[in-house]
Amino acid sequence: KRPLDLSQDCDVLLDLVKQHPDIKLLIVDPITGVFGNKNINKNEEANPVFEKLIDFCEASGIAFVGVLHVPKRTTNSSIEKIAGGTAVAGRAKSAFMLSRDPDSEDKHEHVLTMVKWNYASNMDGIKYMTVPATASWKGKQTSTVVIEWGEVITEIADDVLAKQNSKSVEHD
Repeated sequence: KRPLDLSQDCDVLLDLVKQHPDIKLLIVDPITGVFGNKNINKNEEANPVFEKLIDFCEASGIAFVGVLHVPKRTTNSSIEKIAGGTAVAGRAKSAFMLSRDPDSEDKHEHVLTMVKWNYASNMDGIKYMTVPATASWKGKQTSTVVIEWGEVITEIADDVLAKQNSKSVEHD
């Protein structure tokens, strides 16, 4: 057994989804974990993997969501926060940033904003809150959170980063 490696496994994935046509979405968290021995920070190594992934998505009709956890470095450029830099950002058709709401002190208030929007005519973001909830499964209860969607905002991800960074300077 070994982890999923998109540089080798797209054909196997395609066979799998052909056997299960109800599968419509593939989410990988984090996307950096499925590049095998390829360096996601090097375009010449990452681009062939992205080509295979794009071919897989087109052949299968599957939507792909790759999750990245951004580094802590300070920048006002959301593209620069993406691990893999231009290799990842250049291949993505859309990219979103989920982060704490810079206008709130409540750790449960967040914003979803656009980083890249090739196919979107609207760049608006949206506020949301994570709210405690209880879920039941097979007779057992567990604590979790649900999302309460809030108001539409006009900021993009770079605007949110600039606000967050100016706040950290004020607090230093």
